[in-house]
Amino acid sequence: MAAPSICTKSQMIASIADRWKASYYYPVSGGWDGRDKKEIYDRLVKERPTTAAPIAEIIGDDSWTRLPCDGCNQDSELLVTVGAEPDYDSSTASICPTCLRAALALVPQCELQARDTDRSSEQAEKGATP
Repeated sequence: MAAPSICTKSQMIASIADRWKASYYYPVSGGWDGRDKKEIYDRLVKERPTTAAPIAEIIGDDSWTRLPCDGCNQDSELLVTVGAEPDYDSSTASICPTCLRAALALVPQCELQARDTDRSSEQAEKGATP
């Protein structure tokens, strides 16, 4: 399991040109995956957008700055990622603060129920022993 991490929309925006290049530029062959990818990269570098709207305009959609929560599927300013190291087929969840708080609120109730169950089991065992 990887340590929990945080990703913010501002990090996504600040790193857009680098992430775009990492996805579409192939240093071994020295080429871009299509001329349009290079043109988009050049615009990202030149314009240095600081909000999501101009990035969506340059790229054509908001997929590179959207942070959807795995719990509620809402776009979030911040996600906490837990589970395995994120990969294509990993057991990873990225959740917004609202969903994280809702999940954490369940813990005390579940702990109390588990303790009550353990006590009942212990009492049953003591009663069954001659």
